[in-house]
Amino acid sequence: MIEETFAELQDNNSFKLIFNINSGIKYYFNDINLILPADYAKGDFSKFDKEIKAFKNEKYSLKKIEKLLDEIDKFALRKDYEFIDASISEKIVEKNKLNFDIIINETEKHYVEKINIVGNNYTLEEVIRNSLIVDEGDPYNEILFNKSINRIKGKNIFKKVTTDIKEGSSPNLKVIELQVVEKPTGEISLGAGAGTTGATIGGGIKENNFLGKGVKLNTNISLTKKGAKGSFTYEQPNFNYSDN
Repeated sequence: MIEETFAELQDNNSFKLIFNINSGIKYYFNDINLILPADYAKGDFSKFDKEIKAFKNEKYSLKKIEKLLDEIDKFALRKDYEFIDASISEKIVEKNKLNFDIIINETEKHYVEKINIVGNNYTLEEVIRNSLIVDEGDPYNEILFNKSINRIKGKNIFKKVTTDIKEGSSPNLKVIELQVVEKPTGEISLGAGAGTTGATIGGGIKENNFLGKGVKLNTNISLTKKGAKGSFTYEQPNFNYSDN
């Protein structure tokens, strides 16, 4: 939290900004429990118990919790625990310590019958589908589905991403309605100036969704009497379907 700010005028007609920031209370991990359904083989998850115990008294980190949940999810899928959901209950104790209950629940067995995507007038549909971990015909897994939506939002090419889960053609099937709202993703810059080295003119283009393919394009050029310099960056996500 920023408590105070100061502006100090420098001799060269510029300002120096000073921020007084209170980082707040530092929290530490206390007791963390992994709670499984009664019919799950607890021995399968024993390695996570050891990892969780190592967290105790360490500084709290959301990334550690997210990484742990990701590892549990991947492990559960390998062991054919496909229909699971995870939730977290936390409680502050002793002023700056956190108790966590990581609760694994078994959900009803449903499969994805169809995924309908609407709202992508410019963006190619494959850009969105390539971000989905859960695909048509797969078991409907709440954790993987939420992770898929976060991956789509993380592309930073949509203003809004909403979903609606509907009943499919039979009781064990689900239809996913995925709606996106696109936003402007490009910038054009132009500039000119003069200095001791002479006049300079330049410009650039930046685009996060080039040709609607989710490609990041960043190029700029600067011209002077002595020559020209610039840069060109073309970043292709999921190159050749390699996820790299």
